[in-house]
Amino acid sequence: MAGIVFEIKIENEKMQECVNEALYEYKTKSGLTVAECVERQIPKKPIEKSIIGKLKIPDIAYCPICDNPVIKDESDNYEQAYCCYCGQALDWA
Repeated sequence: MAGIVFEIKIENEKMQECVNEALYEYKTKSGLTVAECVERQIPKKPIEKSIIGKLKIPDIAYCPICDNPVIKDESDNYEQAYCCYCGQALDWA
């Protein structure tokens, strides 16, 4: 999605200014473009890695974008839907 520019066109000029300002402010604060935010809503599989040698902890995997830990606890039927560090949607299937 790199290079794609998202625009929201609104007929009311005042509302258009407000939307443009909100998009600019979001980009400034988050450091992400709207396209990058949309891309992060497409679920990606977490990466399972061994922590020490061949030791694997099955309930911990890592975000495919920021490499921070994400959790799946099969005993509680809990799966983290999004990475709490970068917002990437996760696909545990």
